[in-house]
Amino acid sequence: MATVAHEERSADGSVVSVRHWTLTAGQYYRDSGITRQAQATKIWLAKVKPQLTALSQTYDAMWAEVSKKRWANARFRLYCGKKRVVASFWAKVNKQAKKLWPDRILALAYGAAGFNGSGTIGCRGVPVSQMQKEAVKQFRPERVVLVDEFRTSRVSSADNTPSETLLDTPPESFRWLRPVKSMAKRSQVRGLMCLTSINNITRFYDRDVLAALNIRRCAVGPGPRPTELCY
Repeated sequence: MATVAHEERSADGSVVSVRHWTLTAGQYYRDSGITRQAQATKIWLAKVKPQLTALSQTYDAMWAEVSKKRWANARFRLYCGKKRVVASFWAKVNKQAKKLWPDRILALAYGAAGFNGSGTIGCRGVPVSQMQKEAVKQFRPERVVLVDEFRTSRVSSADNTPSETLLDTPPESFRWLRPVKSMAKRSQVRGLMCLTSINNITRFYDRDVLAALNIRRCAVGPGPRPTELCY
């Protein structure tokens, strides 16, 4: 749902440390009360299951149930819970970043995606617009830089090939991230990608953290967008 990452590099360009903050869709659903309310809804509707089976004959009974005050209260709790979780995540990121780097002016490189996954099989809908609005509110509009997310989750953030001109085909040295497959389920593990180095040593990375670091690279520069993020 949202991942913020920052890396410190030494003078020779090697990575010294990486800090990241993540708000998952599961955490958003749990902490805002959506999961809990979904369970409560099943219990409430179980009491009127016979009426639901013959809905055409029990229209009045159904509306008598859903018109009860607890349903309106539940909707309002969820509305407040959703806003609270999003606001608290960005507040935590802002507070901890200021504590870690008190002498720096903070800016946020934000992935300019407008897709929330709602309606996609296996994906949960998340508040894309609310996340961006709250980020702008916490960091201030002039310090939020929107970055195109193209290829950011597929290329290692350790690879950096800035270039003024693009080649017809990506260089063979590009280190592409591949989905990791579960040996038990024989299916891809969402969010986990593997990177095979030139020494055939397989290392695992969190896809969202890699994307966040690449988005940061595009915003910070120097120079144009890295070549490996242009194909």
